Amino acid sequence: MGASRMNVIGWDIGGVHLKAARIEDDRVVDAVQLAAPLRAGLEPLIRAFGEAKARMGRADCHAVTMTAELADTFASRTEGVERIAELAARALSGRITLYAGRAGFIPLDAASRQVSDIASANWHASAALIARRRTNALVIDMGSTTTDIVPVADGQIAARGYSDAERLAAGELVYTGLVRGFVMATAARAPFAGGWTPLVNENFANMADVHRILGTLPEGADQMAKSAQDSSNQMAQGLQQMAQGFQQMAQGATRAVDYEQLKALLPDVDGWTRSDTKGEQLSMPVSYSRGETRYQKDASRIELEIVDSAMNQLLLAPVSMFLSSGYSERSDDGFKRASKIGGMPGMEEWNTNSKHAEVTAVVANRFIVSAKGNDVASLDPVRKIVESVNFSKLAALK
Repeated sequence: MGASRMNVIGWDIGGVHLKAARIEDDRVVDAVQLAAPLRAGLEPLIRAFGEAKARMGRADCHAVTMTAELADTFASRTEGVERIAELAARALSGRITLYAGRAGFIPLDAASRQVSDIASANWHASAALIARRRTNALVIDMGSTTTDIVPVADGQIAARGYSDAERLAAGELVYTGLVRGFVMATAARAPFAGGWTPLVNENFANMADVHRILGTLPEGADQMAKSAQDSSNQMAQGLQQMAQGFQQMAQGATRAVDYEQLKALLPDVDGWTRSDTKGEQLSMPVSYSRGETRYQKDASRIELEIVDSAMNQLLLAPVSMFLSSGYSERSDDGFKRASKIGGMPGMEEWNTNSKHAEVTAVVANRFIVSAKGNDVASLDPVRKIVESVNFSKLAALK
């Protein structure tokens, strides 16, 4: 970048934190990390920039990289890159460049033309620096939400993927972080009341809570204002819901209906060929029954399933977080959102690239009706098949 012997400030704009490092005469002389959760809009980031600038001082050049373009604040990754570039232009003075990974450093006004290079390229910046210092290496960089695993060979980045999707598929991007990762996504079970128990698939607590309780949270790793007691309370909330599920199992308050009754409600749908209809039923350790079938039209395939949870929270918890009113996440690849499905609370998910769709409805706070579509033109046929189930008859089953 031609910044040797210059005063440079490097900025890493994330969805939760803003990080800055000041370099003088090729040495890092100061660094800071500040909370800037973009789920609350751009104001936290603007405030963080002001606080960081006051500490970092003026510089001859600013180099900016980002992952914040993925925040729900933005309608798409493209909008995120453009708006963050605009904010950086307003917040900083002097020469400002964006790190565009494989394209190197580019001026701010080129942001809209090189979105795919700029988006989430901070992993490439770290790996490129290591590649200049070591001929062969394996770079493992754990952040608050994810971990980057990047091979370096013959002084070059040897990653198989570049975009998040490519790196995720290659195992070079792992959604396990020190702070923001969900507890149930990090471990399948935990010691509790003298034994091992599975974890509820609900976002009651994250790994920062675990480290805070254990006293192993590095200083400054989590900028959220919480105490160990706050973290304990959130962990207890998850264990309480899990305990309720076990209590329901012990009491046997509700028994699942016969799976043949569920199979009888699997509908025929005009234009689709139905096949492979089957079911199953368990009485222990959780009362549970299920009926399923498959539909085919040309290359499109849809799998429909009706599950009787017998109102057990261990079965309902994995979908409950997505039924919250207003829940939504979206990107250039598609969306996932809470929605009314045939008048019932539910959620729907669509991936444009893979043409994969999922639709789920919860009926009478008990029955889970879900369909997964592959090679489908849109979400509509998957939603139609779910809504073809007679929800009234389903809710009346006992």
